[in-house]
Amino acid sequence: MCEERNELEEALSRMVGSLDTALVHGADAKVLVGFYARIERLALAGKSLCALRVAETGSFTEEGHRHVGEWLAAKTGESVGGAVSLLEAAGNLSKCPDVEEAFKKGELSASQAKRSPPRP
Repeated sequence: MCEERNELEEALSRMVGSLDTALVHGADAKVLVGFYARIERLALAGKSLCALRVAETGSFTEEGHRHVGEWLAAKTGESVGGAVSLLEAAGNLSKCPDVEEAFKKGELSASQAKRSPPRP
């Protein structure tokens, strides 16, 4: 998994680094916005689910953090409140398998995942 992750990160970095928007037609730019939005949603799902695992294992304390929300905020540059909200949303996903599946497929944004109510 590490090799694939590194290759993906390098490829995405090259794509964005070489992007010259002055040479991109409007229609192509629209396609790229959709492409990058999907990558963003997939990355959000991966980040959220892995952060939830960090919370479950308590490994955030190894870096001196007392709360996983503090750790996630420090790692991502988000506010502590935003990090906690994301963790809560990720924690609720297992209560609604359809929403969890859509989240993992990159079909939901952060705000959509946070708004999705857990099943009673």
